[in-house]
Amino acid sequence: MSQDSQNIQPRKWINLTIRIENSDPMELCDLALELGALSATIHDDSSTETASEIWFDEPGHQNYSAWNNSIVTLLLDEQTDIDGFVKRIQTHFALKKPPAFQVDFIEDRDWVEYTQRQYQPFRINKRLWIVPIWHTPPDPTAVNVFINPGLAFGTGSHPTTLMCLEWLVENLTGGETVLDYGCGSGILGIAAKMLGAKTVTCVDIDKRALDVTRQNANLNHCDLVVGSPDQIKSEPFDVLVANILANPLKELAPTLSALVKIGGHLILSGILEDQSSSVESAYRSFFEFGDPVINTGWVRLEGIKK
Repeated sequence: MSQDSQNIQPRKWINLTIRIENSDPMELCDLALELGALSATIHDDSSTETASEIWFDEPGHQNYSAWNNSIVTLLLDEQTDIDGFVKRIQTHFALKKPPAFQVDFIEDRDWVEYTQRQYQPFRINKRLWIVPIWHTPPDPTAVNVFINPGLAFGTGSHPTTLMCLEWLVENLTGGETVLDYGCGSGILGIAAKMLGAKTVTCVDIDKRALDVTRQNANLNHCDLVVGSPDQIKSEPFDVLVANILANPLKELAPTLSALVKIGGHLILSGILEDQSSSVESAYRSFFEFGDPVINTGWVRLEGIKK
């Protein structure tokens, strides 16, 4: 090894954390990316908020500009002139003084290995596990759903997905026809099939989601019907699971209701607590609902077709 190679230092990256009050943090992110930031993330500044508020934007929902006080974290190259960078932000927002900021250095690392460490197998219950493809199942006797995390929404760990998985593992007895409407990664449809559903149809309006669903289905040797919503050709289903967003769920009420057979089950998620009653009311003429299930501010609704 040459002396020059021995003297090479690991590359460093800069995490620049900026506290911003009464300004649009998304505008700050856009500006930072224009100035050369490699990534930008918005967080709730819980040190100044009395309670951390869920911020969730969707078409037709109240238009949040984000929290009243936000923290923006920027990833920058180590050669970045931090003082000049912050000065540009001050000038853009016409601030009387530079915003409060903090600089941390990050050593370069094997980012693939680091990312994989963030995803560990986790148990839904003793019968079902979700397992990233690079891990060995902790319980080979359980139903193990393998996924490739990060390709589409739905790794199973988010409360909305988790609550749907819990319903499937607790209620499927085998032989059901299941529709996963807005399938994302396909995790719900794959779990349903592996838990004994007779047929499973997965639909989404996002072509990338359909591609990922097919990939994950192949990983698990699952035979699914995968396509866009206008390709549904089945009779009404025993179970319909829709883990999407509140306003689309309300708009889709007549369509989704028609896709569930009499006595069949409708499982809705992706709903915030303050949206629950309005979503339920959109379906109430078609379904009898039980009590909502709540997990950290998110709601799962279950209805039985009248």
